[in-house]
Amino acid sequence: MYGQAFHGYWVQNLYALNSNFGTDADLKNLSAELHKRDMYLLVDVVAEDMAYSLGNNNMTSTTKIDYSVFNPFNSEDYFNPFCSIDNWNDPNVYQNCWLSVDGVVTPSLQTQNSTVDDMLNSWIKELVSNYSIDGIRIDGAKQAHYNMFQPFISSAGVYAMAEVDDGLASFVCNYQNLTGGLENYPIYYTILAAFTTGDIAAMVSMISQMRAACPQTQYLATFVENQDNPRFASYTDDIAVGLQYPCKVLRLTNIIARSKRYRIYDPL
Repeated sequence: MYGQAFHGYWVQNLYALNSNFGTDADLKNLSAELHKRDMYLLVDVVAEDMAYSLGNNNMTSTTKIDYSVFNPFNSEDYFNPFCSIDNWNDPNVYQNCWLSVDGVVTPSLQTQNSTVDDMLNSWIKELVSNYSIDGIRIDGAKQAHYNMFQPFISSAGVYAMAEVDDGLASFVCNYQNLTGGLENYPIYYTILAAFTTGDIAAMVSMISQMRAACPQTQYLATFVENQDNPRFASYTDDIAVGLQYPCKVLRLTNIIARSKRYRIYDPL
C-alpha cells in the first residue's frame, strides 16, 4: 500500500537518521554551513507517535504490532491502546487515539505519562545539541497532551513552533501559552478560500480574529501550502491567480505580525 517514508514522519528510531538523506556528518556540516551564512536550522520533529507498516492491511483491535522495533519506546506500555481518531473536536479522542490506521499505522505515545515525557525530553535535548539546531517545529501538536510541551521545549532550549491544524482562531492561539510559535492555520484556510471561492470577507474577519486572540502575532508562520494539504495548483488552472497567491500570503504575514503592535489594519 505504501512505499518509502520519504517525508520523514513515519518514525521508528528517534536516534537514527534516514540514510537516504545523508549521514551524521552531513547533517552537522549542513548546520555549520548554514550558520556561516547567518542562517538558521529549524528541524521538524515528531514527538507524539511512531509508525509501523501493516503492508496492505488495516489496523484492528486484534492486530499484532511488534513494538520492539521502536527506539526508545520498545514496549507496548509506552503507547495508548488502539482507537482511531474519529472526532477532531474531542481532546479525549485526538490526544489518545491513533492518527493513521491503514497500511502504515501510527501508535500514539502516552504523552500524558511522565516516563514517556522524560524519554522525549532526553532525546530532543541530545538532538538539538548534536546538530546545533536553532529551532524545532512540533508536528501534530494537537495530538499531544498539554503537559508535554513546556518540559519538552525547555529541554530543547531553542525556539519552538507547533503545528495545530485547526481553523478556529481562539483554539489555535491558546497554544501560544505552550509553544510560542505557531503555523497560522486559521489564516491559511481563509486565504485559500479567498483565492478559490472569492470569500474575501472571511479572510478579513480572520485577520482581526487572529490579531485579537494571539498574544504574539509576530510568531505566527503564515504559509502558502504544505505536505499535509493539496497544492494550490490543484485548485485552479489560472496561472495569474497562482502567481498572486504566494505574494499575497507573504504580504499578509507582514500585516498580521505588525498589526498587533502598531494596530495596523490593512486587509490587502
